[in-house]
Amino acid sequence: MPKASETYNLLTLRPDLAREWHPTKNGTLGPKDVTPGSHKKVWWLCERGHWWLAAVSDRIRGMKCTYCREL
Repeated sequence: MPKASETYNLLTLRPDLAREWHPTKNGTLGPKDVTPGSHKKVWWLCERGHWWLAAVSDRIRGMKCTYCREL
């Protein structure tokens, strides 16, 4: 699997998802540090304030907030 680079990372390629990156629960790891295909599970924060754990690759494939999708 390729490593994150200046041009190949979640922040650059999917800024829409990068906006939902939880600002504190992922420690020093940020959206610029992972690739879109990463299977690493990280914390996300939706616009309604829900936070949940999901793999980056699952989010790329369309996984939404685990709470909002039930509404």
